[in-house]
Amino acid sequence: MGLNEKFFASSQYESLAILDWDAGNSNSYSGTGNTWGDLSGNNNNGTRVGNPPWNSGGYFTFNGSSQYFTTPLTQGTSATFSFACHFKVPDVSGRKFLIGDTDAGGNSKTGRFALEIFNDEFRFIPGNGTTFDVMSSTSANITANSFHHICVTINWTTVKFYYNGTLINTFTMAFSWGNAGERTYTIGTVGDYRAALLFKGDMAVVQLYDIELTQAQVTALQ
Repeated sequence: MGLNEKFFASSQYESLAILDWDAGNSNSYSGTGNTWGDLSGNNNNGTRVGNPPWNSGGYFTFNGSSQYFTTPLTQGTSATFSFACHFKVPDVSGRKFLIGDTDAGGNSKTGRFALEIFNDEFRFIPGNGTTFDVMSSTSANITANSFHHICVTINWTTVKFYYNGTLINTFTMAFSWGNAGERTYTIGTVGDYRAALLFKGDMAVVQLYDIELTQAQVTALQ
């Protein structure tokens, strides 16, 4: 079984996603150009900034300083949401944001969904325009130079972290989910604030849903 088939087969849930990028699927990325195509049918295509290189193994490599993808997607008002990503990092030190929509000043309350790898754990920072919350996972034992899967699901105030298909944490958010976003999501940064905190490593699949994925669905995305 090839790398993409083993880790990144996700076509059965394309119809449920609001954004579905798969660097190992030629229908999503042909190997050339600056557009990472959306397989969900919603035209939420990514635009490459800083030219993160594509690897024929089915992933993009980000340098942690100037490379990311923009999206046209702004958070809606659904009370449920899920984010999933296959990633690989070269080390487990420092901060590496997978996704965010904060303002240019980096104010956490201005974003709706920001997720980072912080040393050996995941840190989720939701905001509602007035305040923000911070939820940190227990140590995830992330190993460098291997692909892993992270999925964060939200249902009103309940937040769940799944790592490599296993539920590792459940949290209660300080406010209810469902406030419309003010900016579009960016993949590989915390949002419009791009002076620091960019992702360093590889990403193969990025998926957003306006539903709460079940355990069975998360498992199927492995």
